[in-house]
Amino acid sequence: MATAAQKVEKLMDENNVPDGTALQDAVEQLTGQRTVPNVLIQRKHIGGNSDIQTLNKEGKLAELLKQCGAVKA
Repeated sequence: MATAAQKVEKLMDENNVPDGTALQDAVEQLTGQRTVPNVLIQRKHIGGNSDIQTLNKEGKLAELLKQCGAVKA
């Protein structure tokens, strides 16, 4: 089974993104995080998988998603 990073890399290849390294550099400049997944909600950097898992465990993820309209209130 492919990891999240492998899945993103495959999508980049399939969509002819010429330089994934340059894309990673740009994302790192914007978010301070180079790895994927790299989650943003309403232009706010949330973090990666472990950050999302923590928010979910703490019961905060659902509220963030409701606030941005991603799920019904």
